[in-house]
Formats: sequence, C-alpha cells, structure tokens
Amino acid sequence: MKVDVMVCTYNSEWILDKCLESIWQGIPVKTLWVIDKSSQDQTREIAEKHHAVIVDCDGGILEARALGFRTVETDLFVNIDSDVVLPRNWYQKMMRYWENDVACLWGISIEQHPLHRAYVEAMYRIRDPTSYRVTHLPNMIAKKDALADIKFPSKLKSVSFGNDDAWIMHWMRDVKHLRVKTAPIRCKHYSYRLDLKPFWFGAGTRLTGMTKLRSLATRVALSFPQACYAGLVSKTARVVPYWTRFRFQCLIGWLQWNKYLDLKRPPRRRKPNG
Repeated sequence: MKVDVMVCTYNSEWILDKCLESIWQGIPVKTLWVIDKSSQDQTREIAEKHHAVIVDCDGGILEARALGFRTVETDLFVNIDSDVVLPRNWYQKMMRYWENDVACLWGISIEQHPLHRAYVEAMYRIRDPTSYRVTHLPNMIAKKDALADIKFPSKLKSVSFGNDDAWIMHWMRDVKHLRVKTAPIRCKHYSYRLDLKPFWFGAGTRLTGMTKLRSLATRVALSFPQACYAGLVSKTARVVPYWTRFRFQCLIGWLQWNKYLDLKRPPRRRKPNG
C-alpha cells in the first residue's frame, strides 16, 4: 500500500537531498508533499528533482504541520522532517509494529552530533528507548483522521518553532484519547542548530505548557550524574560538560522564552557528515 509523505522545509538545501532520497528508498510513496516556508536557497529545486508537490506556507512550523496534516490524501500518511535520513526499507520495518488500534507510530531519531549521540546511546543501554514517553515526530506514521483537525494554541501560530512533538502527543492522547506507540526503528537526525536547539526547546515547552519549571529543574539536577554515566560508557569525557550544558540551556530557554520566539534559518550549504 502506497502512502503520502509530508516534509516541512525552510532553507533546507544543506540536507534535503539526502532526506528525500532516503524517503524514496525507505517508503512506498504515493505523493511526496513538501510544505515550504518561502525558502531562499535551492530547497524548491531539490524538492522538484525528487518529484515533490510543493505547497507554500508563510506561517511558522506549527502552521506548516497543520497544513501538511490537512493536505495529505491517504488514510495513513508519513511525516518526515527535512533534517532526517531514513534507513532503507524504513516503512516496511516500522509497519511490523503497527496495530489496528494505533493512531500514530513513531520511530526513534538519533541526533548525529557525536556527543549527543554518545549520551543517548549510553542511556538506551539501561532503558528501552520505546519506554520513554516522548515523541519522535521527525519520523512518524499516522492516521490522517487523527491529525487533520489538530488545533495548536493561538499564541504559537506565528512562532517559527515550537514543542510541536509534545503538543501533537497531547492532542492525540489527552484530547482525542487515541493510542500512540514507539517502534525501535532508528533514523539519523541532523539538527540545523544544535547549539540553539535547547533554548528553543525550553521556550517551546513553556509556551505550550507541556513542561513545568519544577520538572525542568529536576532534569537539570539529574543531568550531571547521567552525563557521567554516559561519559564512562562511551569513554568520552566531553559528554559530561556537553550534556549538563544542554540541559541547563533548556532551563534558560524556559526562563527567557521571549528571546527565542523566532527560528532564524539563513541558507546553509554545508553538507552533514555521515
């Protein structure tokens, strides 16, 4: 069965070619929809080369998500972020974990920054990655009727970032009372600005109300012992300052959310490694 695929883009030239190539190799595509926010680089040309149907969206990422969810036409569709590279036969592997009462199935996206990846893979040694109550929106299979009518908070509609993963989980689990599931299938995630991502994450969780200050402070407190463990397992001492700083920056983003209301993404042509 072929499925529609949606990809939201914004000056994504630096990674989009690899992303779309992996989609065609990993998914039985019916229509590839690219929801683009007026990209100024070669994003649209790359999308056209990969036979995508381009849909313009002038709003932020949340509006692009919602537009894509309404645009796809197949009952079951796939969302892939533009900075994700899938393994071959990703869809076939994922569907082994699909169940009829599931509304959405996530794979696991592994950040490709070496220190971030070292931390995550170390923590997965002591806890099953599918047991975390987190979303992996960058690689997702979902039923169209679960998300076509999604409503994001009005205060976020003009924002160019957002903790959209958590809000989408909230919409399906708490608003529509649907079942979601995580499959142990991994993909590669190349974040555009990992140095700013924790600030955006912190601000987004505050604006959506998905994370409280106490919870975030607890994560900061636990970050040092967790990072020490990850550093020992990975034999990479630099994981310790990296991860503790990452968590602390999430807290700063939460406290100073007004500084991170817009995602600035000038064209970037440097290709990712790996």
